[in-house]
Formats: sequence, structure tokens, C-alpha cells
Amino acid sequence: MDHRKLTVTSRLLLCAFVLTLIVSTTRQGLASYYFRQNLPDALQKAMIWDPANPVYPAALSNLVHLYGRSPDPDAVIRLYQTAVRLSPFDAGYTADLAQANDWAGRSDVALPLFQRAQQLFPNSPDINWKLANFYIRSGNTLDALPALKKILSSNIIEKNQIFALSDRAGINSVTVVDNLLSPDISSHFDYLNFETQRGHLSAAQQTWDRLLSLGSPFEPKEAFPFLDALIRAHELDSASQVWSSLVSRFPDRIPSPASTHNLITNGNLQTDILDGAFDWRVFPASGVAVNQDSTGPSADARSLRVEFDGTQNLYYGSVLQFVPARPRTKYEFSAFTRSQAITTDAGVGVQISDAYDPNKILGSTDPLIGTTPWSEQAFSFETPPQTRLLIVRIVRSPSQKFDNKIAGAFWLSRVSLTPPPAPRSP
Repeated sequence: MDHRKLTVTSRLLLCAFVLTLIVSTTRQGLASYYFRQNLPDALQKAMIWDPANPVYPAALSNLVHLYGRSPDPDAVIRLYQTAVRLSPFDAGYTADLAQANDWAGRSDVALPLFQRAQQLFPNSPDINWKLANFYIRSGNTLDALPALKKILSSNIIEKNQIFALSDRAGINSVTVVDNLLSPDISSHFDYLNFETQRGHLSAAQQTWDRLLSLGSPFEPKEAFPFLDALIRAHELDSASQVWSSLVSRFPDRIPSPASTHNLITNGNLQTDILDGAFDWRVFPASGVAVNQDSTGPSADARSLRVEFDGTQNLYYGSVLQFVPARPRTKYEFSAFTRSQAITTDAGVGVQISDAYDPNKILGSTDPLIGTTPWSEQAFSFETPPQTRLLIVRIVRSPSQKFDNKIAGAFWLSRVSLTPPPAPRSP
């Protein structure tokens, strides 16, 4: 008899458990149904059907805060408080509650909540981003730096977005370099490029100086955006200093000229073209192929070959080099050139002009037509009073003839640009 009573009791308990489970599952299912509608009334019903789930008050609070016509700060805060009460160790809900209080003007309440959220999830990029923004809005910009540094090291949030926030907050570049950047070379280049793009060349220069002091390896081309920005801004002294630091750092990549007086970089073409800064630059052009040839006019020189495929009648000036120069100064230019089967009456030669006023042509070689052997082409010129940067380029002007599409090849080697010798001291 006792055994039968025990069995009945067990069955009743089991039925009650199953019924409770069915009711709970049904309530959760209904709550999930209303939640998927993502409407204020539906989310309130979801909270009624499943009051223990923190997702629903948090979602309703977000909806009211972001899309409500006249959201009530207290109502938003109460909803976030409910989410935090139901899930006290969820850093996201705590940060949301902090933001709601900040939005309501209760910064004294918001700060400990932000700090609590960071304690719960110390390396969260999202929470550190919210905390950093709070500090900056509150005027405590230096307090934001540790949080920003964590965000920067996470590589989750766009680095330029972090730099832009620090810039808007008035955090100077020295502070960013000292307290925000990690010691790796890539973060310094990221910040260098950010300051360069913003046109903050003084700050970029400070970053460049610190970058060099790290002594870490990098590629010369990584410095070219900064160097080109200096050239565009007519900051030629700074550009020359940056270039000199690259020449010193990469002697095997940027060879010294055959003569100490030669201003042309890689004039013998013996190393690969860097395609930027004060080395040769080659820009793509339709109907033209450019490459370095292993042969030159002498054993110590290679050459640059420009080949035209006969499909275009074009103005060509896409192989060039920028050269810093002094105003009111005489220069001697020479280069070895040759050609093979160049067609049309408009040949190919070398021209020098003012880089900031390309229409101001200072000298040029005779254009080559047909097939010619290696020969030296030379001329002299004097720079005008305002000229501080030259362009040395391979040029071809369009032909006005009927048969005007150029074919054939042109070679350039042993390029030299020299100023007059310095006067001897008595």
C-alpha cells in the first residue's frame, strides 16, 4: 500500500514537472514570437511572458531610446536597470545603463557604471570605446588614453577612427605617440599616415622621428605617402631630410650616385626602381610597357626601356624623377640614350621642367627617331628665381601627321644632373 502511494506521488510530481516545463516553454516561445516583431508593444508583451529574460527589457530600452519620438530618460534607465538586475555580470547591459545615465545628464552615476562594465570585461573594444568617449565628453581626455590603447591593440575598431577621436579631443601627437601607440612599427606608420592624410605635417614629422628611433625594419615605400605629402606642400627641406634618412637606412636599395655631385637617384639604374619619393617613378600608360634592361652603355650600368606598341598617338611623360634644386643656379645635365625602330615624326627624349610649374621647360634632349646607338645627350640650364624642385622625365609629344601611332623602343641610362663645383676656399 505504501509502495503504491509512493508511485502515485512520484507520478504526480513528474506530471507537475512536465506541466511546468510545458508552461515555461510555451511562455518562452510566446515571448520569442513577440520579440521577433521588434515593436515596443510586442517587446512589452515579451517581457510579460518571460520576465526573467534580460534581453527583452534591454531591447525595448534600445528601441525607445533610439527611435522614440520623445523618449523618457527615466523609462529608458528603468528598463536597463531591469536588464542589469536580471544579468548583473553582463558587461554590455551595465555599459548600456551607464550610457543611458550619461544621456540623462547623470554623469556621476554613469562613471562608476562604465568602470564596473570595464571590470567585468576589461578588454572589450566596445566597452572601452564607450568609456573613452565618456571621458572625452566629460573633459577628462587623459583618462581616456588607457581605454583607447586597449581598443587600438585589439584591431577591432578602425585605427583611424581612434586617431580621429583623439584628434577631436585635442590630444596632441606627442601624447598619442608616448601613451597610445604600441611600440611596434606598424602602429607608428598607421598614425603617420593618419596625420599625413589630415595635413598635419608637423605632427607627422614628430611621428616619423619617433618611428626612426625604434630601429625596427620597414620597407622604404611605407614612408612614401609622408614624403609625397611634404613634396606637395613645398616642404622640400623636410622632404630632403626624410629622403636622406632613407638613403642612410637602405644603402643597398637606394645607391649613392657614381659622383658625389650627381643629384639623380639611381642614375645608372643598377637597382630596382622604388617608384616613389626622389627615385624614379613609372606611371602606367596605354600602349606603353616600361621595364629595366640588364644592359646599358657601360658595364656598371643597366638601363630603363620604354616600348611603344604602335596603337597610340600620345603625349608621354610617365617616367619621371623629382629632384630638389636651388634657385638661380646653373646645372649640367647628361644622359645616355638609344632607340630602336621608333616610328612617326615625333620622337622620344628627356626633358627637365619646374615641378610646380611644368609648363616652365628648362631644357631637353633631341628626340630620337628610328634606330640609334648609345650616345650621350647633354645640355645646361639655369633655374629661375622661384624654382626649387625639378622634374626629369622621358617625353614624347603627339604627332600631327596622318601616320601618327608610335612604335619602337627607347632606352635611358647613366643619367646625371650636377651643379657647378663649389668655389675653393682661399
